[in-house]
Amino acid sequence: RFDVTLARGLDYYTGCIFEVNADTARHPGIRMGSLGGGGRYDDLTGIFGMKGSSGVGISFGAERIYDLMEELQLFPPADAQALKVLLIAFDEATHRYAFGIAGRLRSAGINAELYPEPAKLKKQMKYANERGVPYTLLIGSEEMQSGRLSLKDMHSGEQEALPLNTLLSRLQS
Repeated sequence: RFDVTLARGLDYYTGCIFEVNADTARHPGIRMGSLGGGGRYDDLTGIFGMKGSSGVGISFGAERIYDLMEELQLFPPADAQALKVLLIAFDEATHRYAFGIAGRLRSAGINAELYPEPAKLKKQMKYANERGVPYTLLIGSEEMQSGRLSLKDMHSGEQEALPLNTLLSRLQS
């Protein structure tokens, strides 16, 4: 929608400006300010030493978008069992290897997550318990070399080493 009364950042915008708002035609009860905005600016980079460069920029308000999505009930219902397996790696090499395994699990339709860094085992297992993950996949150098991955049932505590194909069929059931 074109609005000639729109004003923002008058100190550095030099041309067209724009805002992103919630679709009040589809959701008439929504009274949310702008979700994002931006515009054109000539030579804004000059204050950073790059004279003569113009550009267009935009930013979005993550909190406002979150609030709007919550109000419109756009988030899926929470499912404690949504994450089926957490991959736990012990060092940088096994973390890279685990990244590939996570991709294979996801391609097979298994909801898998790789702990973001190869931290201490205790820290990663604590995270798994907090998330209520039914299985963890422990990946060390031995698992990487043998191709047999250690699957731990977090409820029973049982752990077994399985080749990837067996692991995939076990987790898909």
